[in-house]
Amino acid sequence: MNADHNNPEEKKFASLFARLDKDAAPVDAELKEKLRRQSAEVFAECNLPGKKIEPPRRRNRMYVLALRGLAATVTAVLVATGLWLGNNSPDGSFSLGSALESVAVADTIEMEITRDGAAEKIWVQGRDRLRWDSADGTYRIAHGQTVWDIDEKANRATSPKSTLLGDDKSGVVCWRW
Repeated sequence: MNADHNNPEEKKFASLFARLDKDAAPVDAELKEKLRRQSAEVFAECNLPGKKIEPPRRRNRMYVLALRGLAATVTAVLVATGLWLGNNSPDGSFSLGSALESVAVADTIEMEITRDGAAEKIWVQGRDRLRWDSADGTYRIAHGQTVWDIDEKANRATSPKSTLLGDDKSGVVCWRW
């Protein structure tokens, strides 16, 4: 507390701490003086004339962000190059037949189709499971011969007759949709 100031809050604190001082242990004058000397010595060592204090080195934040961006760009280019080179056959051609063979053996397929400028997503698992998200926010879920048309905005789910999957379980027949 500062005795030089005539501040009402200082008086309140003084009365509060005066009550606390009654129960507090007495101050050890020797320990207090020893700590005062030690802190003065450390302070004097740090402020010797001719001793230059180096501030901690900080990297410029923009420099770090630029390096991260450069690393991400290089990584993206390398991944894209690897994918482009990996998907081509040795003679440089890529056939529809090889793509369809890959689709035929896949456990799960994700497709995106565009009709009248609106994108729709289709997920197929195995020969009897499907989800078709339409551009208008509705979706269809099929499992075997059971199909559900779901419109969450209208809070409606219907189950029409399925023409989505072939009777012989040959897989999804999208043109029957």
